[in-house]
Amino acid sequence: MEILDVTKERYSEIVKKPFSSFDTSDFIELNKHKVNEVKYFIFNNGKYRFSLVAGIKDNVLKCPFSASFGIFSEITKDNKIEYYYDAIESLINWSRNNKIIKIIFNTPAQSYNPSHITKFSNALYKNGFKVIDYDINFEFYLSDFNENYLLNIQRNARKNYNHALKQNLLFEKT
Repeated sequence: MEILDVTKERYSEIVKKPFSSFDTSDFIELNKHKVNEVKYFIFNNGKYRFSLVAGIKDNVLKCPFSASFGIFSEITKDNKIEYYYDAIESLINWSRNNKIIKIIFNTPAQSYNPSHITKFSNALYKNGFKVIDYDINFEFYLSDFNENYLLNIQRNARKNYNHALKQNLLFEKT
């Protein structure tokens, strides 16, 4: 898998639907002051497969460098697991060649895209990455939303809900 180090303009031309708003060049540009350098990568094996935006500070490649999480954006859908392995391997090789001493990822919760995140996480693991920390995702499935909603949430959430009502905030099903 070839890793292409592209400009933000080229990145924006190729990446039409980034994984999240954290991966848009507009968001990145607002936060680029937090790192020494921003890198826009495209992974290609005859087709553009993935993109990645990362920041470099003190010879550490961080993804994200200014957001909750970071991960590849899929340019081509339904990528094989081998493509993930190859892309991570090419990122490691690029990093070695560019004197990067560490690569840090903070991946999103599985609920954002279970198949993609599982493949990505597995590729990190297979390429020797270690889990340092897991973010916990708190969610309430809309399929569980019914007339017993307040009985189904935790006590602290009910307390916050009631506090919001006292502040004249509205909570409504739309």
